Amino acid sequence: MKNFRKCNAIEIATSFEDTEAVRIIFEYLLKRRKLKIERNEIKAGNFLSKIPDIYLEMTWEVNIPLLKFMCPNDTCKLWKVGKNIRMDFSFQQFKHLSSIRCPSSYIFRGEDDINSGQPLVFHVNHKNNTYFNPFEPLESDEEDLIVKDILNCHRIDGEFKLKKCTVIESKSYFGKKPVYDIINKINAQKYEVRIAASVNLKDKEKIEYENICMDNYFDNNVELRYKTHIVMNNDKLKNHLANELKVKNDKFREQLMKLDNKEKSLKAYVWIAQEFPIKSSVIKIKI
Repeated sequence: MKNFRKCNAIEIATSFEDTEAVRIIFEYLLKRRKLKIERNEIKAGNFLSKIPDIYLEMTWEVNIPLLKFMCPNDTCKLWKVGKNIRMDFSFQQFKHLSSIRCPSSYIFRGEDDINSGQPLVFHVNHKNNTYFNPFEPLESDEEDLIVKDILNCHRIDGEFKLKKCTVIESKSYFGKKPVYDIINKINAQKYEVRIAASVNLKDKEKIEYENICMDNYFDNNVELRYKTHIVMNNDKLKNHLANELKVKNDKFREQLMKLDNKEKSLKAYVWIAQEFPIKSSVIKIKI
């Protein structure tokens, strides 16, 4: 949850440079994620048992002019057999406008016995011939490094406001018949997605409360006196971001500096196949 200044608990704790508060919040976030995964494991197993065994290849990339210079790409391969899933990929992280890759896999073993001691979800590093459970408890020194990193990070607020989104059937040249294309031997109907949105990049305000009493923090009748501190203005922030990313492309720098709250339009195409092996009664599009 966020307060009226659009700050959540860990951002406020970071402003105070309160190491113990950051640690407590971080530990709770890990615990909540683990509980959520455990609740979804049974649902995922039941869902997987109802659909056919499949193999998929998903190639993803970004073609938006501003973002294509800094966004990575990859090809994911997915196998589904019974209640088990394996997904192979190579992308690990993105640093200084370079993609760091390593052949890896995520394994979901939905048919494992929960009490067997074997992880239901684990990550495999094929380069080092190692695997680990990404949800196992952190060691104290690992947690110390993460908490320190949270306290020392430079917070940037990126705003993406969706103004309008419409999905329209693509029609033939004379506008009478729906358009169908054959994709990997599957007959798919073509749709056009039109999006109007505003994008902005700004520095997070650092909030400093004066004489705060934690016992009164949630009391609406008590006024919390505070002051804000902006680390740098928008132009300095964008130059700082470009320098941190080691951007040498002049065109990208120019587009980054023009990034503001002006409304921008995007257009994309989506192909939907009714005969695809995975079916759902509800289609959700997240942007």
